[in-house]
Amino acid sequence: MRLVFHQPEIPQNVGALLRLSAAFQIPIDFIGPFSFIWSDRQLKRASLDYLPWASYNKYTSFNQYQHSGAWHQRRHVFLVPSKGTPFCAFAFSPSDALVLGSESCGFPAEIEAQGDHFVHIPMFKSVRSLNVAMTGAIVLTWALGKQNHFQDL
Repeated sequence: MRLVFHQPEIPQNVGALLRLSAAFQIPIDFIGPFSFIWSDRQLKRASLDYLPWASYNKYTSFNQYQHSGAWHQRRHVFLVPSKGTPFCAFAFSPSDALVLGSESCGFPAEIEAQGDHFVHIPMFKSVRSLNVAMTGAIVLTWALGKQNHFQDL
């Protein structure tokens, strides 16, 4: 299983997901373009001292990601605010890629059309969405727990 973050806009969310990658030993793919300057210094600051244990790839565009081996080897499960299956009712697979959209607008329609499945986190109707890193952490933890991933850490 892995995370995919499409067009992140906030370096702190990238850092939070890199820490999650390190803690759970799960790879993450970041797809640009990015709304901030991607630098080693900024990554180190955002991910604290966990960067050496994180596993990540950086792609300049969705097209580059699609043409990489990662696209064709996986089922892409898009995490969205309200459509699709509640995440706790979805049957995750160890080879799934959990795809997160950008903080301000989620996914462009042409990218969302590429999703194999869509899941959401059920929540109080007056709340639009959760922070993207929190969303990734909630769904990833659930999916990994269902596959007994944590007994191997």
